[in-house]
Amino acid sequence: MDRVRLHPNLDTLEDGKFKAEHSYSAVGGGGANVAIALKELASVMNIPLHVTFFTKIGRERQDYSLRHEVLGQLEATGIDTRDLVGNQDFRMDDNTVVSFSGGRFVSLAGEFGKAKMATKGPLDHMLPQKVEPYDPGVEEQVLEAVRRADLVIVTHHYPEMSEAAAVEANNLGIPVLMDYPITKYDAAWKYQKTLEACNYILAPAEARLPDMINGAYKNGEGIFSRLTARYPDAFIAVSDGTEPVMTWNQGRRGQIPVMKFPVVDQLGTGDARTAAFALFTLKANDPEIALKRASRIASFSVQEPGRAWIGHAKDFMSGQHIFTDPAANDQLDDPAPDISENHYG
Repeated sequence: MDRVRLHPNLDTLEDGKFKAEHSYSAVGGGGANVAIALKELASVMNIPLHVTFFTKIGRERQDYSLRHEVLGQLEATGIDTRDLVGNQDFRMDDNTVVSFSGGRFVSLAGEFGKAKMATKGPLDHMLPQKVEPYDPGVEEQVLEAVRRADLVIVTHHYPEMSEAAAVEANNLGIPVLMDYPITKYDAAWKYQKTLEACNYILAPAEARLPDMINGAYKNGEGIFSRLTARYPDAFIAVSDGTEPVMTWNQGRRGQIPVMKFPVVDQLGTGDARTAAFALFTLKANDPEIALKRASRIASFSVQEPGRAWIGHAKDFMSGQHIFTDPAANDQLDDPAPDISENHYG
């Protein structure tokens, strides 16, 4: 659960009090963001869609009201939520997120008292129980859901589970999508079999593969060239803020310009794009057209706090040529092509 405070016009945070321009509480995490946006976008577009979301909730003896708050928001969206660790106890994260134009500050409640100590400390009882990797039998539940799916979206949170789901889907001819955000090359080894099973790979410029030890932290061309060389049959897209998105589609390289909007809240923008891309792909859009439309929705989403943008998505799409004409010029609908204030694409 994220408690978010937005200061979009603040360049730095210093000692003192700051009045947030917007504040809200919402279920967070990449997987939850994608699942919620996918379900709610389908709803506003009047598309019947069943979304099954496997996550980690647990029994949680402490913070029981927080667990109910998380489950309540997921259930209100209409998502079929399955718990990977239903019979285990741990402390759920209740995070404070301060977002401002110069960056982001996150205070993780789950990190409290986690300093490494040779002996047990007085706060050890507050630490989460070790959960590795999930309850016995849950893998079969995941694979059963995969077998009934039209599209499988995997994340990096449970590498073994994502690999099992992706491989099973691939063997059955069910398309697999992964948003690949791994930035540590030494952790990237865990996801190579998963990537091999993917039909669609979305990645930020700062993503890493196992052999990307040297070089700049953000290297869009580097990750793009490696992904396309290793997975030439997949649709691949690499994004880098307001720079055009690099795409690979059936052996052809392309790029998708992005629309720029004044920023209020960038949290979850990439997840909104992943969800919209999945939805348009399910509608049998060509992946390049699907990504073009999804990128437009993701850019649009930064104008409002939290998920407020979803309620206006249908009106936004009805006024955009790109959603009715795949060949539309991206600049045709740009409401502010020359704005100089902080913006995001």
